[in-house]
Amino acid sequence: MKKSALVMGGVLVLLAGCTGWHGGVARDGADTFSQRADGRTGAAAGADRLAVDIQFLDAFAEEISAVLLEAGVLAQRTGGRTGFTAEDLDRHAYLMFRFQLCRSALWDIAESYRSEPALLGRRTDRLMAQLISIRTAMQITYSDSQFLLHFHDHEESRAALNHGYPLAGLEAGTYDAILETALDPANLDARDAAWHYFLAETAPGGDIGRAMEDDASMRAMVESIHLYHTFGEAAIERLLGKRGVIFPAFENRIRQSLAAGALKAAGEAGLTGVKALGHFSVKLVRPLTHSPLARPTEFTRDQVDLMKTLIQPGDILLTYATGNLSNLFLPGVFKHGMVYAGNDLQRDTLQIRHNWKDVPRRQALIEAVGKGVIWNDLDAIVGQKITRLAVLRPRLTAEERRGFLQGVYDYLGHPYDLRFDFSCTKRICCTELIYHTLDGRGGIRFPMVMRFGMPTLAADDILNYYLSAPEGPFSMVFLGVPEQDSHAGTVLTGADADSRLRTLLSR
Repeated sequence: MKKSALVMGGVLVLLAGCTGWHGGVARDGADTFSQRADGRTGAAAGADRLAVDIQFLDAFAEEISAVLLEAGVLAQRTGGRTGFTAEDLDRHAYLMFRFQLCRSALWDIAESYRSEPALLGRRTDRLMAQLISIRTAMQITYSDSQFLLHFHDHEESRAALNHGYPLAGLEAGTYDAILETALDPANLDARDAAWHYFLAETAPGGDIGRAMEDDASMRAMVESIHLYHTFGEAAIERLLGKRGVIFPAFENRIRQSLAAGALKAAGEAGLTGVKALGHFSVKLVRPLTHSPLARPTEFTRDQVDLMKTLIQPGDILLTYATGNLSNLFLPGVFKHGMVYAGNDLQRDTLQIRHNWKDVPRRQALIEAVGKGVIWNDLDAIVGQKITRLAVLRPRLTAEERRGFLQGVYDYLGHPYDLRFDFSCTKRICCTELIYHTLDGRGGIRFPMVMRFGMPTLAADDILNYYLSAPEGPFSMVFLGVPEQDSHAGTVLTGADADSRLRTLLSR
């Protein structure tokens, strides 16, 4: 598999390009709702954005540490064996899936800062953005090298990790592709160049060095980058030795030469200081992961207003949304699930009990994302990088609906489940929130799908369940998708929505 074609973990796989839909609400030529004046499409901005991304980095660092620990145990248990069982293959696939999911999420963070630091107003925010970018790059290369080392000497384990796993979107040859990119001289070049600029900018006379004198969070970020680089460098050296890529006596000399060439080219391009730091940190990450980002569907304000009139409390929203950490789940045409909780009047009418002080007064959603089970807003969701949106309504009595929504409210504040373990409710992923609160109500029996030898429920599984019995426990409210050969949005209902959904899910 070529490096340029490497699709990390399947969690960002986009199935696009469908034809033959008709009906629905056509565009009226008005300004599209999804475009914002600052170009951020509803995302958190400034210091808030930075704080959220730092939380994500810490969360994924914790999960990657757990994955690496499990990788070491798995390598010890299976390293000397041949003839893996189906359970052994599932364990390797599950580990690779979780590892790739974290890598893809880290990639999205790094990629989001490629051009956006200019949108950050304060100088200290721009400097922190560059530190986040290089920490992400170093965090990925550190975890890559550690993961690769666990299985490098075990041929059977490497074969299992290279095995394709369509249900999880894992491509065949993934382990070898990561190994190839990790040891690519161009990547080592970018790593050394980024490190050179990092040292210069964090020195007492550098921009970051001066700024972090009175900024504890910036000092902590710098310290973490040092640690990731130190341990990552040691692991890379071990991998180079195992692969026999180059004689150790000449290795540093050649890598210094590569870095010098990169630094000269950067200077000729006018890149110095912090700008060069950002350039090389992103250049370092780009070859290691491939994150195909689709252009969002552009819904007009009239279309969004129509959605608001159609949706009711207790409706389920299933989406594919491009962008940072929006699709942390199993691959599919639709990846994310949310529950519409209603506006303040609707919530009061339903008499939902809650202890939350900061309840949104507008049309509120509850969803499980990287930072846990949280509130969101319908306007913000549609205004972000939504590619497609399906809304289903469970056929429930008033009391069943109230019980369902009460259960959803009770999960607010729970942490996100990066392991997708549907048997445990201490941590919750997006469709777990739907499954644990809705399964068994109104005749709903979700069909669990075995992945990695464990039962799971993806957004596509829910939609296929609906299509298997359109007169069953769900009804279609509407489907928001792009028009044919266009990014302009259309809102479909009834038979048109069902027909278009079948076409999407069949691809």
